[in-house]
Amino acid sequence: MGVLAVIAVVLVTGCSTPEKPRANSPTPSYSGSAVPTAQGDSAKGPCTNKTNIPTGVFKLSDSRYLHATVPASSEVGPCFSYLIYDGGIGDRSAPAGTGASAVQAVVIFVNGEPQLTPKSYLFKGIRFVSATRSGIVVDVDTRDRGIDPPKWQQVVYKLDPETGKVISDLPDQSGRSYIVDFGSQREVRAGDAAPKPSPNAESPTASSFTNRPASDFAAGPSYEFRSPSGAINCRAFDTGLICQMPDHPHKVSSDLQCGYYKDAENSVTSFGWSNFDQPLCATIIQGNLMKAKAVLGYGESVTFRPRSDLRIVCSSTEAGIRCENLEGYGFTLSKESFTRYRVG
Repeated sequence: MGVLAVIAVVLVTGCSTPEKPRANSPTPSYSGSAVPTAQGDSAKGPCTNKTNIPTGVFKLSDSRYLHATVPASSEVGPCFSYLIYDGGIGDRSAPAGTGASAVQAVVIFVNGEPQLTPKSYLFKGIRFVSATRSGIVVDVDTRDRGIDPPKWQQVVYKLDPETGKVISDLPDQSGRSYIVDFGSQREVRAGDAAPKPSPNAESPTASSFTNRPASDFAAGPSYEFRSPSGAINCRAFDTGLICQMPDHPHKVSSDLQCGYYKDAENSVTSFGWSNFDQPLCATIIQGNLMKAKAVLGYGESVTFRPRSDLRIVCSSTEAGIRCENLEGYGFTLSKESFTRYRVG
């Protein structure tokens, strides 16, 4: 199972030409990154020391919208650079919140401004390869569905010194959505942290949590952890994440029920995603009772990467366990209640 550790930032500069495509791509970084280059590389003249980083709701070519975010540790430099955006496809008001709607997009910046040409297509995954003053190289996962095997293709972006325009060797992606208009923009100085939502004090993305590696919770082909009290036991696997509370059943509304056992789900003990491509919900335990050995301590969090288009972060507090799909929905679970909410 693929696992996401803490998001890594790659910052590379150089003076050589872009690397040639390699037979074996490096380990995915899945991070937003930027590459500042020397002053004066742009054909438009000296580079600006300010950069417009668009975030929020981007309009797509198929009349849908991309709710886009940039990791807080990402940077954008002057002249010729890039950012990899995480996002969820949906309507103007909110992303759909499913695994299938989670995507990434790479946006190229010239002299501090984001470019719509070449087209910023949406892909299941994007990973950094290399960058120099004359070229940026990334790998893009061109598969259409997250359940299909990854289909990585290397793409080179170059800045034409005569015209100041960006060119790419990526073939036209017929039928694939791409960004046609950026949302709100915030002007920042090059090197400033990109904007991000401010998490509340109990969010697993808050800096007050100590992030532990997922390997601490490995249990065969899956990952398991329990709350310090032992009341909640959770398992993350390739296709889902489930938390159980056998001794503390909850009454939940019909919209929170999975619907697997309609006559029995008036009192539920199993919570989460039985399938990441379906909404998270609550149901009953049918065999396979969990007894995790590893403890996720109070004030600790762990990040799972079951596949390239999905990140799940779980955290533990004295109030209970919280797990979030950072591009969709999350839930809180305690002896008192089960709550489902939209992230962001």
